[in-house]
Amino acid sequence: MDGGLVVRVSRSSWLLIGVLVLLVNLPIVYSSFTRASVVRSGEDVVAPVTETRNLGTEAEPRWWLSYRLPRDIDPDGRSWSAEVDAATYDDAERDDTVAVRVIAGKPASAIVDGEVRRSTYRTGTIIADVVIFAILLLLWRVRFRHRREVETVEALEDVEPGRMHALWQDLGDGTVRVSGEVLEHDEHEVVLDLGERLVRVVLDGHTNPVGRRERAEVRVRPPG
Repeated sequence: MDGGLVVRVSRSSWLLIGVLVLLVNLPIVYSSFTRASVVRSGEDVVAPVTETRNLGTEAEPRWWLSYRLPRDIDPDGRSWSAEVDAATYDDAERDDTVAVRVIAGKPASAIVDGEVRRSTYRTGTIIADVVIFAILLLLWRVRFRHRREVETVEALEDVEPGRMHALWQDLGDGTVRVSGEVLEHDEHEVVLDLGERLVRVVLDGHTNPVGRRERAEVRVRPPG
């Protein structure tokens, strides 16, 4: 343990941030992995087009088409949809077919020729990542801004379970009784949080049966 101690962010807070990062980025990671698998292991087929439609406006068209995959790839014969570019849309309207690369037995894992991939979700993910990074930066700054120096004292007796409130009591004989929450401990010393001050208790051969995050009390000799 060093000469200073920082205010710690709880493990549950870090865990929550980790879960948020995972949830925000998992869809893009999964989508990228699936797309790479289709490119690597898929097969090219010609799928009949069942419907074409513009889901946008005349000024800002969004060309969509529906298609069905061969029965050996999709035994259920479901209808699948994709947004495509204008050239692919025109070809699909003319030929009633569209080229699709798909993994056999996994019809949902498909890439349509001329498919348009919107960046809206990716942009939202980037914004969310920036927000999470800002939170991490704020936590880091708060953690180090509230750094408190540790006052080192010498234990005059074994450490024992402490009272519920923090205590720095001058006993009038040159010794002090301290009580606080155990932040860190090892076989040589214990660090207690007394609220406005942090106290490192050097055990000097005395024992400490109190664990981390529990309250401890001990009579000590203050510095000086």
